[in-house]
Amino acid sequence: MAKAILEKSNLSGAEEFLNEALNTLSENKENRVILEYFLAKTKLHLLQNNIEQAATATEQAIKIIEQLKNPLIHVRAFKMYSNVLKHKKEFNKALETLKICEKLASQTVSFLELAKTYYEIANIHLLLGNKKEFEESIRLSSYWADKIDDEFSIKSLIMNDLSKLRG
Repeated sequence: MAKAILEKSNLSGAEEFLNEALNTLSENKENRVILEYFLAKTKLHLLQNNIEQAATATEQAIKIIEQLKNPLIHVRAFKMYSNVLKHKKEFNKALETLKICEKLASQTVSFLELAKTYYEIANIHLLLGNKKEFEESIRLSSYWADKIDDEFSIKSLIMNDLSKLRG
């Protein structure tokens, strides 16, 4: 719900919803739900240009992911952290954090996360004026994005053939 409110740029509504969610979270100790809360809170603070509070919320999210095993959840949290670092103009730390995302996404062979991670890396290199690194990263992002399309095409062919068999 908070994500939907944030997407509509209703920051006060999102903040109110997140505060209500925090009361509920104090009763519910499910780490994944608490993580989603802190990621949404981080995004809200970034939209409000409150970088320090965004950093605090993200640091709490990072503490929570230590208890979760799914590497893709780790990627999401670290990407949010790199976004905060980018806002703080700590570009080298943001790149280091994105390298962690790259490693985790490679372990899970998530084409989407690899494409998004390399895209974020490319954007930071663009901000830094590192043309060579930008071009390399954007090529890697494109490569993994093409793999997503290939995977989707193969799945479509398989589903089409299955429907013919059943048809």
